[in-house]
Amino acid sequence: MNIFTMFGKIGMYLYTFLRWVGAYIGKMLQLTYRYKFLCVIFFAIATALAIYQTTGDRKLYRGDMTIAINDGDAFQYAEMINSLNQYVKDLDSEGLAQTLNIPEETAKEVCFLKPYFLIDMNKDSICDIVDYDESFPASDTCNVRLKDGLVISVGMKSTNHYNEMEDALMEYFYDNQYFQDLNIARIAYLSDLQKSLENDFQVIDSLQRIEYFQNNKAGVNILKDFQLNTDKQMFYFNKVDILRKKNFIATELTAKQDIAVVTAKFQPTNKAVNGKLSAIGQNILLSYIIFILLAVFLKNKKEIMDYLKER
Repeated sequence: MNIFTMFGKIGMYLYTFLRWVGAYIGKMLQLTYRYKFLCVIFFAIATALAIYQTTGDRKLYRGDMTIAINDGDAFQYAEMINSLNQYVKDLDSEGLAQTLNIPEETAKEVCFLKPYFLIDMNKDSICDIVDYDESFPASDTCNVRLKDGLVISVGMKSTNHYNEMEDALMEYFYDNQYFQDLNIARIAYLSDLQKSLENDFQVIDSLQRIEYFQNNKAGVNILKDFQLNTDKQMFYFNKVDILRKKNFIATELTAKQDIAVVTAKFQPTNKAVNGKLSAIGQNILLSYIIFILLAVFLKNKKEIMDYLKER
């Protein structure tokens, strides 16, 4: 088979497929025209339902919060958020209120809680994209889920309680005993390391003074009152290395004292997620599918009933 024959066959299959699609679209249009009044009723109900779903306290607002994780990893935090969302799915606002220590009225406004992973695409431990589409599995070795950060998305019926939800979620993480133990161990380790580096720095500083001021014998005389030591140990790079490590630990102890830190707060806008136009479009599409199924049944009702009665 040469390339022209291959393209010819592809064109033939494509033409056959398009004819098949066109034939079914034509049959759907015939059914729509045949039961046009029923179709109008379905569309009217779908539109009315969409307007009802997107007005009043049925509006849905969304806010995203980004956290930096110091103890534990993103997978553990994601599971905790999913467990909270299970209360919402089960319509257990009382359970959610008790778990987050918030008023039940606030818990009733929560429509969903969803975690999204931060993705490192360049293997440099820096977030390149947030996986809102959940298209990067945990097994992906090229686009890696970061373990030290997470985006938490919360949907609510109003924008009045997002600050309260932020505090409640962070307290929920802080109250986890496992994370508390990890935090205590990490802070203790960094504090001990800081003291050890400080001692090392003082020791090197003392050695440097001894080397240059007490053991200052050998050297090359450049001028009468100036002596350049050419055979002495240089401690500069050792001190710089310790100072660099001390700076890193000081930053860790200052900026990462807590189990987790909010790096981007909830900032919901007054624009509802479930807009009228999108809701109307989705409802009309769903209602048209139901209408077509019903129209097929009405058109072939006699044959279907005869089949069911085994005639």
